[in-house]
Amino acid sequence: MIQIHLSKKGMSQRGVRYEVLSMSDIDAADLAAGRECTKDSLQSEFLSKSQRYGMEMMVREVTEKPCTPEELQAAKWKPVNAEYLRDNWSKHFNLKDTIALKAIFRKEHSLTEDEVNEIMGKQVELIAE
Repeated sequence: MIQIHLSKKGMSQRGVRYEVLSMSDIDAADLAAGRECTKDSLQSEFLSKSQRYGMEMMVREVTEKPCTPEELQAAKWKPVNAEYLRDNWSKHFNLKDTIALKAIFRKEHSLTEDEVNEIMGKQVELIAE
């Protein structure tokens, strides 16, 4: 589990513990997002919903109250799951928290175009014998 503190100006000042999701978790987030979309939905709507579901699935614990970074280890932690967070997100997180957690979700679960290009730059052409 990875622990962070949402400590920037305008954030909730809560601690968050999260886990990088498995491929089956990502598939579940995509399926849930797909169920909410219609034939008229845009791809961006699907991606936004999928990221939201994934972000909710990734968060495992949150501090019960706001705290300082120094108080984080001694703070009381509340275990959470995606279902709970879907109904109670705004009790724990504000807009800036949500933006940060979405960015963390993307960083942990995707590659940038530069990273893909770097991987492809190291490809080796095999010659059939």
